[in-house]
Amino acid sequence: MTIQECLAKNIKYYRNKNNLTQSQLAEACRTSTNYIATIETGKKYPSPTTLEKIAKVFNIEALDLFQIHKELHATNDRPSIEKIRNTLQTEISKLIDSIVK
Repeated sequence: MTIQECLAKNIKYYRNKNNLTQSQLAEACRTSTNYIATIETGKKYPSPTTLEKIAKVFNIEALDLFQIHKELHATNDRPSIEKIRNTLQTEISKLIDSIVK
């Protein structure tokens, strides 16, 4: 997961946790709803000033928006972990077969 994806998920998570719409968050941060939407979809990074405003609305530190929270990100990491495991098993099997031959 990229930093931008993590940030996007966390902002959406905290916004929902605080029962806010994108419009309400945008208004509180004095920005547009479209800008909040592009941040939450990972298409844009917010400026440091906007990050501070968003964190203030959520009553958290700006750095908290970059933390990987297991309960928030665990379900999305599962498919990639399974894919890596399956790839490794396939590659190990090929390696063993080449050694045995």
